[in-house]
Amino acid sequence: MTPAGTDALAVARCSRCRVREAVYLRASSGEALCLRCLWDEVLALASRALSRVTPSPTSRFLVPISSFAPSASLVAAAALSVIERRFRSSVIVGLPSFYDPEVAGPLSGRHNLEVQVFEVTPGPPEQAELISCIRYDRAWALRAAESVGADVIVLSLTRTDLTMALLEALLSGPTEGVFDGQPSYIVRGVKVVNLFYLVEREAMAALEYLEGYHVEPACWPRVVTKGVMMSIAGAPERDYGAVSLSVELTSLLKASGTCVACGAPSKGALCGPCQSMGLNQLSVGPSRRGLGGLPASLKEGP
Repeated sequence: MTPAGTDALAVARCSRCRVREAVYLRASSGEALCLRCLWDEVLALASRALSRVTPSPTSRFLVPISSFAPSASLVAAAALSVIERRFRSSVIVGLPSFYDPEVAGPLSGRHNLEVQVFEVTPGPPEQAELISCIRYDRAWALRAAESVGADVIVLSLTRTDLTMALLEALLSGPTEGVFDGQPSYIVRGVKVVNLFYLVEREAMAALEYLEGYHVEPACWPRVVTKGVMMSIAGAPERDYGAVSLSVELTSLLKASGTCVACGAPSKGALCGPCQSMGLNQLSVGPSRRGLGGLPASLKEGP
């Protein structure tokens, strides 16, 4: 996959700095950006997203490598290493055992990152609905955060992803799925934030490609309502207030309890997706397994 509009760039100059060569053409606006300006935009939006959970200067962050969006998780870890450089906070990259340790290789040299392998069983299904994928990641990340004392979990869903999650919940049910479309929330005392909820997937795909972060997902998400979204929005980059709508809808939920695995509103001990994935048997713990030559502590940022 290549970032949108690469062939049309030729030797165009960046629309913002007017100095460097553009490497990314935004399909939704026609804006051409160099890699530096693209990173600057994403970092600024990610910083705004992080402020939603008001982390302390000594917060302990966990960035789980997603079962369905691993490349975006690598971008999230790299971004967080820059954002938190000024503080004494620590950033743990949670690498689940269903990925090869070399997945974390592109993060080598990034500032203030510690890679920790976690033994996670059962592994994710090969394919699942989008909300099931989100809940699987949150379930194992919550267990991992507890084991390493992390107080903030940083997920990598973009605003496009969250919009699709909301549509899935509204059109495919159950309605409790609107919970997963929120930009941030607290589950069992742990703050959870989607670092890129202000970033469109188009820009994230470009960064993944340009930085060489390409990891095949362990679980391929099924998005039933993608055609609906395209017909309404015209393009997946459009923002139609879906994020704020998901927050409003979530406040109206009257579920009697929460899922013991993923923390979503649930009428039973386990929500439907976690029940179907067998997460009543979920086991997560730090692994003694080596990182295939990678240093456990990764230094120096971009």
